[in-house]
Amino acid sequence: MQLAEMARRVDDAILDGCFQPIVNRLPQKMTAWSLGTSFHVGAVLFYIVSFIGPVIFVGASADVLVQTLFAIAWIITLVLVFQRFRPHGQQNAMNPSRIMLRSMRLWSLAILLYGIYGLHGIEPAMGLWEYLDVCARAALVIGLYFMACQSPPPGMRRSSKWKYSFRRRGALKPASSLRL
Repeated sequence: MQLAEMARRVDDAILDGCFQPIVNRLPQKMTAWSLGTSFHVGAVLFYIVSFIGPVIFVGASADVLVQTLFAIAWIITLVLVFQRFRPHGQQNAMNPSRIMLRSMRLWSLAILLYGIYGLHGIEPAMGLWEYLDVCARAALVIGLYFMACQSPPPGMRRSSKWKYSFRRRGALKPASSLRL
């Protein structure tokens, strides 16, 4: 098996095994694409905090400030492009962004894993900003995977509401049943 075939299988396993079951249980009004773009907006906010924070609190130089502004402009441009790039596929056809975003998902996942590995030997002064940067990368990767999922037709969705209850039977008792 070649590296490209192995990367495709890993991508399909993550997409079909992790993210597609979540999309199948989304409420009626929420689509996979809107959930993915919401994660991208969160990634932009994390990126802005992780880029601007060291400039304000640590006191970076002017060249770092210019680099930070270009990085933020690139990320905002990416989000705006994705807002205009809604899938124009048919209802029962495969999502076209599943194939078109494959290389972007794999590269973003590799950069996320490298960022997690880079957290190992970080100095404490920059630790918070690096953690925020890794959180932004994770939100970007999660958003890309949600955008590539196939939204099922409304009749095929398993549930229209989140029906999971965090309270187990018998775990919490009403206050009136407690006697001191």
